[in-house]
Amino acid sequence: MKIKTSRFGDLEIDGGKILFLPEGVLGFPAHKRYILLDDDRQGPFIWLQAVDNPELAFIVIDPLALDESFDVRLYPKDLSELKADGMRDVSFLVIVTVRREEPPCIILNMQGPLAINHKKLVGKQLVLSSHDVPVLLVPQAS
Repeated sequence: MKIKTSRFGDLEIDGGKILFLPEGVLGFPAHKRYILLDDDRQGPFIWLQAVDNPELAFIVIDPLALDESFDVRLYPKDLSELKADGMRDVSFLVIVTVRREEPPCIILNMQGPLAINHKKLVGKQLVLSSHDVPVLLVPQAS
């Protein structure tokens, strides 16, 4: 399947690897189909590209790559919505924002992780209300 992207041009993707987010990403509820684009040059970062909107893409990262203590428990309703048999079917990604003002920084939205069932290719963005889960600010190297 061919998709258009503003960052990577036209891409040929495997239609069997499209992630379905029934509720979309916060702020973008109309966009429900995404593909993960792994670019080895980007280090641990991955692109979450909307399949149906060339302009919409998020930088994401596995939160465990930066915080080994990251731990989210899902409610039975969440597992059901993800079509997951248990936590072993689910992995997490967090959205990264790069701020270029002074001082530049990278913000990881640890309070709004994406839970993804990679077996069924279904995901949802969680909203964690725990004050124990920070939004991490990572200073950018100058």
